[in-house]
Amino acid sequence: MHPVLGYLPQHIWEVGSVTLGAFIVAFGVWDLVTGLTVPSERRKPSTVRARGVAQIALGVALAISGFVINSEDAWDRQHHNHWGGTWDVAILIVWIAVLLGITGSVIRQRRRG
Repeated sequence: MHPVLGYLPQHIWEVGSVTLGAFIVAFGVWDLVTGLTVPSERRKPSTVRARGVAQIALGVALAISGFVINSEDAWDRQHHNHWGGTWDVAILIVWIAVLLGITGSVIRQRRRG
């Protein structure tokens, strides 16, 4: 037996990784295109753009990982569907809602700055 932190239903992992990857890429594109950051961070535009490129690479890698990493254990694949149960889908919806709330807060903060 090998140590693991936990398993996720495969489709939940795929949707979650693509969603998080898309948000990371979106903010990376924002940094790359504008070169601007919040006023409390005094960074040169070139530094912000380099951070944007790194964010884009990280977001793409995270989104792809949902499809190349098998997140289910062998027993679970044989006995359940790839979406898990209702509880798994509900947690995914709450997680995406929280992610949207955080994103809205960051966008408001950047517009003020």
